[in-house]
Amino acid sequence: GESSSGPTIVAKTRVSKVKPPSSASATCADGINKAIKKGRKKVNTCYQRAVASNKGVGGKMVISARIARGRVVAAKVAQNGTGDSGFGSCVEVKVKSFKFPQDCNVTIKIPFSFSSSSE
Repeated sequence: GESSSGPTIVAKTRVSKVKPPSSASATCADGINKAIKKGRKKVNTCYQRAVASNKGVGGKMVISARIARGRVVAAKVAQNGTGDSGFGSCVEVKVKSFKFPQDCNVTIKIPFSFSSSSE
């Protein structure tokens, strides 16, 4: 049944600070975590969807992102502790839309952690 009475599930996406590669320029290094922080909301929409179909889903996920001229040219799940591959694919798509400083030409690993609670 699609009854909306039950508890509301609150889905939270956290992201640990990424250490910029030493090859990154100052503006790139400075902008990496800002860009990820901004993009976290997009990733959380994936998580909300995942939680809606599977209440227990959560855990850590690491996305490897290759950035060229500030755009994410490749995003791949490097580690998925959530056990939900569809969720991982959704996160890859969202990470591809992140916008980094234009002089960013680096590959980074973005460590997300997902937890939900019912209110």
